[in-house]
Amino acid sequence: LQKDDGVYLPCFEFKGGHNGDKIIGQQMLETFTKPKYREVKECIAEYGKVRSGGNPSVARGIARLSKHFDDMNQKFFDEPLVFEVIVDKVIHRGKHSETTGSQDKNDAVREIINELQHEIPRRYLHLNESFKFCVGKKELAFKHWPGKSLFFSIHIIFKLC
Repeated sequence: LQKDDGVYLPCFEFKGGHNGDKIIGQQMLETFTKPKYREVKECIAEYGKVRSGGNPSVARGIARLSKHFDDMNQKFFDEPLVFEVIVDKVIHRGKHSETTGSQDKNDAVREIINELQHEIPRRYLHLNESFKFCVGKKELAFKHWPGKSLFFSIHIIFKLC
């Protein structure tokens, strides 16, 4: 969510739909229909707009988010902390994933996923090896710079006479 003073990243906690709990979609609907979350609701409705020129849909947006949430919980059920970024309606180097043919869409998405897989380990040096970090289905290893550090070493040899 973009605001005049910067990006606003809201945080919500939802509990898995078991032991009589409400399912995730119901929890989201109850949360996002509160007046204080109007902008979040509008963003979710936009995410629910499947095609360019289509109508925004809160219900469809929540259904899509719920599916991502369920998928994430199945993939990482044994991990106590999980964070997922969803990339939607990709525009990458002039290729629009939502408006062009399906092959162009697939090419644009594949290109950005490949670029992220290559660039993230080079740019994020602070991630501990204990973190499992995936882009697409590939797990990333953050070992780019330790190997490169040899290139940056300076050896000064003093000879005392």
